[in-house]
Amino acid sequence: MKAETESRIFSVDEYVRPSNGEPIRSVVLETNDSVVVVWHAYPRQEIAAHVHPHGQDTWTVISGEAKYYQGNGVEIHLKAGDIAIAKPGQVHG
Repeated sequence: MKAETESRIFSVDEYVRPSNGEPIRSVVLETNDSVVVVWHAYPRQEIAAHVHPHGQDTWTVISGEAKYYQGNGVEIHLKAGDIAIAKPGQVHG
């Protein structure tokens, strides 16, 4: 069982880890029921298509823009403020 945290408020700035190589995945919180992460991606960096068989994945674009692959060859243009949700078992990236 993962340890629970007392804090329920987090600053994105504390978890952003820019990298000129691959985007960096920083874990904010992990419990038995969920994982909250922050990704930082520069233009032309990508997060490979993947799937979570047992839980949804929610992406919130904080700044800039992104191409979001939602499976079946479909790409969606996201901009700051957009939220994309992949249901359990859906390919996304």
